[in-house]
Amino acid sequence: MCKGCGRKTTENSREKKYSTYKKNKAIELYLEGLSIRSVARITKTSHVTLQRWIQQAAKKVKPQHITYSNAIEIDELYYFVGKRKQTKGKLSARKRWLWLAVCRTTRRILAFEGGSRERTTLKKLTSKIQHIACTRYYSDEHTSFTGLLPGDKYKASKKETYTIEGINSVIRHFLARFRRRTKCYSKSEKMLNATMTLFCHHHNLKQAA
Repeated sequence: MCKGCGRKTTENSREKKYSTYKKNKAIELYLEGLSIRSVARITKTSHVTLQRWIQQAAKKVKPQHITYSNAIEIDELYYFVGKRKQTKGKLSARKRWLWLAVCRTTRRILAFEGGSRERTTLKKLTSKIQHIACTRYYSDEHTSFTGLLPGDKYKASKKETYTIEGINSVIRHFLARFRRRTKCYSKSEKMLNATMTLFCHHHNLKQAA
C-alpha cells in the first residue's frame, strides 16, 4: 500500500495477466523468424514486454557441459546495433560481428561472442571453449586466428568450415535481426546476447534429439 495515496498494488502485477503459455508461445514465434514487433502485434502485447520475457527466459538457460569435440569450427557473421546506415559510401560504425564455435560432429553451438572482428573478441570466444578437449580446429583464413589456436591442431581453410557456414545460414533464416536485407536490427547488445542464448539452447536441444 502506498502511504501517500493509500493505493493498493500487487507485486509484479504486470506479469500476472499473462499466462505462461502465452509467454512461451511468443518466444517460440520469435525464434521461428518473426521480429519482436511482429510477435507483439500477433500476441497483442507490448514489444517492451516481449523483450522482458526474452531476457528473463535467457537468464534461466543453464550452461551446457561439453568436455570433448573431435573437431571445432570457428567463424563469424556480421550484424548491426542501433542503426543500419551508410555515411559517404562507408558502413556505419555500428556494424558488429558475431563469432561462433561449433562442434562439427554434433552440430551444436559451443559458444558465441559479439563485438569487433578483431583478435580481442576472438580471444573472448576461445576462452569459452578452452576447457573442451579438441582434436582439430578449423576456420577461414582471417588474420585474427594467427597464433591463437594450437598450430599442430589448427587448419585455416574455407573448405573446412562447411558445418558452421550452415549454422550461420540457419541463424540468418530464423533470427530477423541477422538478415542481410531487412529493416530489423539489434538496438542493444543485451538483447542480442539474450536472443543468441535462447537460440543456441533451442538449437542444441534439436541436435541432441
